Amino acid sequence: MVRHPNFLRGREGVLVHGKGSAAGEPRSQEAEEGQAEDAAGFVALCAVNERRRRARRKEEMKAKLAFGSPLYLYAERARPKLGMIQLRCVDDGLSSLRRGDLGKYRFESDGDEREIWGTALFALARAKFRPSVEHTEAARSALRNLASASGALVTIREAARDLHSFSGS
Repeated sequence: MVRHPNFLRGREGVLVHGKGSAAGEPRSQEAEEGQAEDAAGFVALCAVNERRRRARRKEEMKAKLAFGSPLYLYAERARPKLGMIQLRCVDDGLSSLRRGDLGKYRFESDGDEREIWGTALFALARAKFRPSVEHTEAARSALRNLASASGALVTIREAARDLHSFSGS
């Protein structure tokens, strides 16, 4: 497509097209197809930018849900040789509530739910659905209190003792 000299002087819509076109003829279908291609490129660029924005928001969300330092729990306190579980974020904390010693510690002997378990669940849910660093650290603290009360929390002394007993010394 070649631009007509009048086009440079501000007369939009005046284009000279390939063979068979007369100079000064109004825009034809060729020009409209070119605009459609430009629009398709613009739409593709917008889609790429939107994917980047979503990825950035997702990374920001992960950062808000990550604990400042991970918690280590025994997979099962009665059998420490099964190993430990590392809880790095709110999602890990929520999934750990139903497993192992934390899941067993949910109910008292009379069948009532323990208050500390409900507090940890509430704090984790609040951090999950209203993400902020403050809510995440409050959830970590509540989860740590629950793990300590249930006996599932791995402390440095216990880890060193278990390591020493595993080595056979």
